[in-house]
Amino acid sequence: MDVEPSPQLLRGRHIAAGVLLIVALLCAFWWWKTFPFREHHQILHVSFDAFRHVSQELDPQFESQARDSTFEFLDIQTHHAGSIQQAKGVATGLIADVASFATPMEIVEIQRRGIAVPDDWEQRYPHHSSPCYSTVVWVVKPSAGTLAPAWSSLLGTSVRPCMPDPTASGAGRYAYLAVIIGSRTHPSPSSTAFASPQANRILEKIHITGDRASSAARQFLQSPHLNVLLTWESEALQLLRQHAHSGLTIVYPEHPILAEPVVVELVQHTAQRGTGPSVHAYLNYQFTEAAQSAFAKAGFRPRLKQVLHADTPEFPELDWVAIESALGPWPELLDSAFGPKGHYTHLQALRKARHGGSE
Repeated sequence: MDVEPSPQLLRGRHIAAGVLLIVALLCAFWWWKTFPFREHHQILHVSFDAFRHVSQELDPQFESQARDSTFEFLDIQTHHAGSIQQAKGVATGLIADVASFATPMEIVEIQRRGIAVPDDWEQRYPHHSSPCYSTVVWVVKPSAGTLAPAWSSLLGTSVRPCMPDPTASGAGRYAYLAVIIGSRTHPSPSSTAFASPQANRILEKIHITGDRASSAARQFLQSPHLNVLLTWESEALQLLRQHAHSGLTIVYPEHPILAEPVVVELVQHTAQRGTGPSVHAYLNYQFTEAAQSAFAKAGFRPRLKQVLHADTPEFPELDWVAIESALGPWPELLDSAFGPKGHYTHLQALRKARHGGSE
């Protein structure tokens, strides 16, 4: 037999529910004001994976320089992952102070998601806010034989190429764009089709492995079935240093693309946390001679000519192809390549269909 609750019990329940709601709102407000739980001297830098070799030297250098010149203690906490993964993290609420992305497309993506990035972000630091540059090369195992730099070489029967995932990794995005541009006889925006038939054949053949440059390199080394890796020049140089007796070689393919990583202050977050001056100093430091040397040691080409010339034997001169001049502005390229109806999105769907629904 059901018993109706008394008016006093109902009133007590309403009061308890109201108190719980007030407590929840106060907790939410306190969390919003204090999140993330870092001190003002702690700077969170989210970076694409290939910069991990740079950060090991650059971050301690900057922290030491800040202590010596301003007596300020700063703690740079750099987290590395695939560039597109990092952009998705920022776009979905990660409270980072500064970001290093492999391409400007990641900045376009987070701007479209409402994250405050200054419209003039390219003009805030030298070289369009790009402290270094690079390209995409092939790391070749002996089993692939001697490869000519022509992109058609990847279609050889003994060649089993791979690259990082372009939906997660900046290295993968650049490798994909390198195939698109390099496979054209004369890379130019006047080409009628986004990808040539040769580019489509190469991309259909390439094995997608790893969600970042480091994991792709690791799987490439461990797999006897893969013998050519498309990746950053910096990653290739690191592999040859670490595996000097493995027979690995580097091939610089024809029509090498100009890959320019970018840095940006996430002003909405730095304003909330009061870290703007420290982030500004950190980004400016990346263009100093000491920091530029750290980029060079890690295999990225520094912007300062005196530093670049000191490392000339490791960095051969190349006849660069600028991506925007070949394929158009970054926002349009993001849509035409990786948008819902983009070329790579369509290609990925075909690959999955041919493999029974998954890669």
